[in-house]
Amino acid sequence: MKLIVSVMPRSLEEAQALDATRYLDSDIIEWRADYLPKEAILQVAPAIFEKFAGRELVFTLRTRSEGG
Repeated sequence: MKLIVSVMPRSLEEAQALDATRYLDSDIIEWRADYLPKEAILQVAPAIFEKFAGRELVFTLRTRSEGG
């Protein structure tokens, strides 16, 4: 069994402020980008990849009907 933990920053600043040490016990990080404007996803991506370098990442972009 694997533990997956979601992060949902709403801006680049929130992504940069994430404390990656809080997620050390998780096996996989799910980056939910539903709450970002489309044009911000590519700006936030490098910060997420840097924060969780060497970790397994899942990228999720849910529609409103899926809860995003």
